[in-house]
Amino acid sequence: MTLNQFRQALTKQPFRLFRIILADGRSFTIEHPEFVAMDPRGREVTFYEEDGTQHFIEAMLIAEVIVPPSPEPSQTR
Repeated sequence: MTLNQFRQALTKQPFRLFRIILADGRSFTIEHPEFVAMDPRGREVTFYEEDGTQHFIEAMLIAEVIVPPSPEPSQTR
């Protein structure tokens, strides 16, 4: 379920930015866990973009959660 994927991405330690894709095709990058919240019932997601724009999104409209792969540790010789 995508809502569970959203919660997992939000609580991952250490936090890594991730993107959400909505049912209408819009996408948003969640850059920090302090910029996003979910209501206790899990029905609405609220988040801020870096410019201060606030979004209120019906959680069921999240069609996909994209978490980029972890960076490979640098190999030193």
